[in-house]
Amino acid sequence: MLKSKIQTTQNKLIRFVLDLQRRAHISKEHFELLNWLPVNSRVDHLTLYHVFKMKSGLSPQYMR
Repeated sequence: MLKSKIQTTQNKLIRFVLDLQRRAHISKEHFELLNWLPVNSRVDHLTLYHVFKMKSGLSPQYMR
């Protein structure tokens, strides 16, 4: 539920930044043009980033 609301907000930001029409379809190319990740991909990226830091011993002690 929260992810969909955040994704909707991100889509609105893309339309604003790229000066698209209010109801324009947001495609993968728009994300690539701005070098942004969709919300689900961003969540996955952050999760994998934290796992990598934990496995590499680069995270704070409380996260290990």
